[in-house]
Amino acid sequence: MATVRIRTLSDSEDGSPRLEAGATDRSPLEHDRVVVDLRGNGGGNDAFISRWIADAVVHAHDAPSERCLSVGDKPVMVWNAIALEAVRHPDAPPPTSLLPYAHVPAPEDELRVELHTEHVPAGTRPFRGRMLVLVDGSTGSSGESSTLMLRDGLGARVVGVPSMGLLESANVAPYVLPRSGLTLTFPTQWGATPEPMEFVGIRPDVELDVTTPLTAVADRFDELWAAGEHGV
Repeated sequence: MATVRIRTLSDSEDGSPRLEAGATDRSPLEHDRVVVDLRGNGGGNDAFISRWIADAVVHAHDAPSERCLSVGDKPVMVWNAIALEAVRHPDAPPPTSLLPYAHVPAPEDELRVELHTEHVPAGTRPFRGRMLVLVDGSTGSSGESSTLMLRDGLGARVVGVPSMGLLESANVAPYVLPRSGLTLTFPTQWGATPEPMEFVGIRPDVELDVTTPLTAVADRFDELWAAGEHGV
């Protein structure tokens, strides 16, 4: 039995080292029973989960298609970020990481909608065990897409209550008007989720009091797994 608690997927300076370490630690996936606790995980970057399970995906499948906004070859999610930094820190040079995305709005700009579809191949060492994923009403955004990755890629069953429901419209980005400093925010990506999820959330296979300790869930693993087969 292995238990994995992932409180955040934020790739900030505080979160990245642990997430990087976790993304390369396959040892939990060598167990026959695994519980992944995503309760309270409001999201961040689900690439850590994608990397963690890449070798363990049981069956090849297509991930839900995504429609992404871009201007030229620059994704809208990041191209205006340098203007935001200029407003926040007017006396500091812009971060070098943002320079490749710098863009000066012009009348000839065209907003494009691009369809991205990802084929997820089967892993070289498929997961042979059983997995439960714990979610609650604070599991949102990349916390939710990670839940779907574990469900679709490893056959996990979802336990808890419906998640937050912030998945169809994603990567909300700030758009700063450089003269006034007025900041607008809007989604820059739309996901073709398998069923309506916006403000609905992922429906668990098994309902469970979200205050149940992780250790108690582990102790009830076989019971909850069996209940999930019938959607109790």
